[in-house]
Amino acid sequence: MRTSRFIHNDLAYRAGEPRVFLPFEDRRRNMEDLLRFGTVLTIFPSSVSWQLDGFVDARDFSEAVRNVFRVHQYNFARDFVVLAGDPLVIALTLAAAASIDLARQVTALKWDRHPCPQCRRYGGCEHGPGVGAYLRIPLSIP
Repeated sequence: MRTSRFIHNDLAYRAGEPRVFLPFEDRRRNMEDLLRFGTVLTIFPSSVSWQLDGFVDARDFSEAVRNVFRVHQYNFARDFVVLAGDPLVIALTLAAAASIDLARQVTALKWDRHPCPQCRRYGGCEHGPGVGAYLRIPLSIP
């Protein structure tokens, strides 16, 4: 894995190159397929825990994510947001990205799993790890 293309909320990438914004680092999953879309930028490391159970927490989370998008000059035509993790985190991250862009558009990446070509089971099997790929999903958020 080319870990140099997985970065944590810093500016260690070339200006103008596509970035993949991952809401949280997940060391249990192989995210290497994301590298074909650009440099993977983790918004929050795995050590940060957000318990989004109240309005204040959700507002604080959204503002923190918006700040990351502003600092990195998020651009929907170039950058991606990964749909991974808690559904509330995904929704708030998409809304934060859309709020940065005047057209309120986001290009999301969704994991599409495929059955094993040999046994037709989903996920890991005796033939190897789960099979799949990230797909581009263009979204327009009203």
